[in-house]
Amino acid sequence: MHPCLTQFLSKNFKDSYRDSFIFDHDLTSIGLSIRPVTIWDSALLKNCIQAICHHSSLEEYSKYLVDAGVLPILTAIQKICKDDTEVCVLLARIISNVSLHSEYLENIFESGWIGILSRWSRSDDIRLSAQAHRALANLDAEGNEGAKYPRRIYLLHPLHRTHATIKMDVVFLHGLLGGVFVTWRQRDTDISTLRDVDGDIPSQTYLSTMIEDDRPQEFFKDLARDLQLREWKKMGQDFEVVLEDCPQNANCDACGLYFCGGDDPCMRNGSESASKTQCWPKDWLPTDIPSLRIIGVNYDTSLSMWAPFCPIESTKSTIKERSQEYINKLLMANVGQRPLVWVSHSMGGLLVKKMLVEEWKAGDKNGICKNTRAIVFYSTPHRGSRVAALKQTMQMLIWPTVEVQELREESPQLLRLHEEFLEMLKEYHIEIVSFAETKSTLVTALKFPFQFVSLDSADPGVGEFFEIPQDHISICKPASR
Repeated sequence: MHPCLTQFLSKNFKDSYRDSFIFDHDLTSIGLSIRPVTIWDSALLKNCIQAICHHSSLEEYSKYLVDAGVLPILTAIQKICKDDTEVCVLLARIISNVSLHSEYLENIFESGWIGILSRWSRSDDIRLSAQAHRALANLDAEGNEGAKYPRRIYLLHPLHRTHATIKMDVVFLHGLLGGVFVTWRQRDTDISTLRDVDGDIPSQTYLSTMIEDDRPQEFFKDLARDLQLREWKKMGQDFEVVLEDCPQNANCDACGLYFCGGDDPCMRNGSESASKTQCWPKDWLPTDIPSLRIIGVNYDTSLSMWAPFCPIESTKSTIKERSQEYINKLLMANVGQRPLVWVSHSMGGLLVKKMLVEEWKAGDKNGICKNTRAIVFYSTPHRGSRVAALKQTMQMLIWPTVEVQELREESPQLLRLHEEFLEMLKEYHIEIVSFAETKSTLVTALKFPFQFVSLDSADPGVGEFFEIPQDHISICKPASR
């Protein structure tokens, strides 16, 4: 028996059934002529769905599940649990794993899943909509030029068929303990520090008392907004506005506009910039450049090995192993067939470097290096991070995983990787933009502030380099568009 299945049965059925053979035989064949009464247990049902979801993550097992008739059963569960978002997310993950196999398109259609996925793709919960979009993209092989989005590879844009030509791919990779919808969120803004520049602009209340009218309050709200915009347009040209996260320092290659005119379109567009986003690459980038295909990469990481892991998954997750896994997944999505930009945070930057270096060493047969136009590094520890040194002082609390051990300051592997990366840049012209954190991050579990990546380690020594007054977590989370 599969070790994960053994673990699942022993955990969930140890009190109900002593022998596992009962699952391999019809109940009547072992003397039970009457089926036992089924006791509804929502927690057990959720555990079953989690087990199926885990099972479906391996390619051959997702096929076995469909062949065993899982799709109509999952449709029935969806009807029962349609208001339980957590269960729906698990179901969407199962279907998106199955969607990699185009031969099951008819099975998925017949069991009603296309309509369910279409409805979920419009969900406000990004965990649900992202899985639904991934499944629909995989099933639409014709519209996606044969690209497939395997597990943990998310298509963020375009989410629907488009007649516009895709001119460039942008791939986002998060860092340690991050995620596509965690790392690339919008930062929470402290609105208490924001003030109206012109205090004399009439308010909605003032307008409504001055004008005797039966029109609805929305009218006065719009009128007040129009007056604000008109006033600001007149006076805005006399102001210069400092943009968010203006660098504290930059190198000689970094030439950027850190200010804009008060009458700039981005300042007038207050309502749009005020709208919140759960994933700025998905919501903001296509507004500026619609001709992009935007992909988010997810991978599991941890600081400690105390957490339980899958019995069949290797406990070693070196940067080399991860880079090989994800380059293969990105190739399935046709990455490398058009110009490419990488955007990375923390350890994600090391993965980008490793993928490019390994492709370069292999002769760049997939065109990844040749097509890479630029790399953005947010707080990437090119020379290691102090987080790995925590082992010496916090040995009882943290047992660092392989990925953390590899991040040690002045790690020979990281220094060698960086040397090879710089050698590769001599052959391929790739623009480099790097952002470094200048603030310490408050590590709540350890009760003290900690600067994860020093300025020296964040500077690759090539391209534009900016020191940003943010901590390790917020440096890649813009405050506004």
